Amino acid sequence: MKINSSFAATLFVLSLLITVSVIWVYSQNPIGVEEEETWTFAVFCDTRGDNNNTSGKTCTNDFVVKAIAEAIVMDGCELVLVPGDMVNGYWMNGSTSYDKQFENWKTAIDPLYEAGIEVYTVRGNHEYGNANNYDVYPYDLDHDPALENAYIMAFSGDNPDNGPEGEKDLTYSFTHKNAFFMGLDEYASPHSHRVDQEWVDSQLVNNSKSYVFVFGHEPAFKLNHKDCLETYPEDRDEFWNSIGNAGCQVYFCGHDHSYNRARIQDDFGNEIYQMVVGSCGAPFKEWNISEYNESSRFKLKYHNQIDYGYTLVTVDSDTVKVEWKAWNMSGAPTWVTKDSILLYT
Repeated sequence: MKINSSFAATLFVLSLLITVSVIWVYSQNPIGVEEEETWTFAVFCDTRGDNNNTSGKTCTNDFVVKAIAEAIVMDGCELVLVPGDMVNGYWMNGSTSYDKQFENWKTAIDPLYEAGIEVYTVRGNHEYGNANNYDVYPYDLDHDPALENAYIMAFSGDNPDNGPEGEKDLTYSFTHKNAFFMGLDEYASPHSHRVDQEWVDSQLVNNSKSYVFVFGHEPAFKLNHKDCLETYPEDRDEFWNSIGNAGCQVYFCGHDHSYNRARIQDDFGNEIYQMVVGSCGAPFKEWNISEYNESSRFKLKYHNQIDYGYTLVTVDSDTVKVEWKAWNMSGAPTWVTKDSILLYT
């Protein structure tokens, strides 16, 4: 059978067009390459209640926490990081049970759950134990198993269970789009005020994502509280070097009740921002730069100890924008960006 030459030419042109189209589509979004898009997540912590031992208290600052949750929903965030001290825990809890405290906190952030926003928490000292050794070096709190069990029961459904032995549902890592996250429990035995460095290294070496975000309750470099990662400076420096070498440019933490952003180099010259986001409901505490023990090592960029606020992170293919949004506390909640930094530029 003879094939008409014009028909054959038409088939050839169509085949060529299809091939070119497939190549173009692949070049725009090749298999295995993440689609370029902008997305957001938020960070807030230290939402516990006040220091008054009022009977039956909820043990969280419901008013502020709910306002923050509603703002995060409006921001269109896809996930939230919460670096500890959600509730009073052992401290001035008005005899409210641990289970009820976490239930109250989850009720306050219900707008997040209703919007389908993923919530990732790690423990703070208020979720770990009592204050018997709070001011005695090395500041090892007495572990409260009932408090730990209540925390795990409340959040094991939210947190991944891929942490090291003895820290399942407490320490973990996960990925989201073009980012890698590590949530670190800094109280688990036997490394209080430290991290499981071997596990951290194993996670970082296997990461293939563009951005690395790390969060834990305690600052690596002291503000107000003596009980922080600075308790063991050599271990702290090993941790700081490891995340710096892995490309992490910001470490989110809390513990101190204020917002504080400082730029701190690791031993190899990598610049990492320590971002304390403890401005979300717990009683504020005054601070000044003279309280830094290692003031020559880092540069303070911004500090606020009077406004409630949370951190909003906008991620795209080339850069990461981190904003601290403060509540003006006048009438209906209005959130104003008072600090911001562009990373990965």
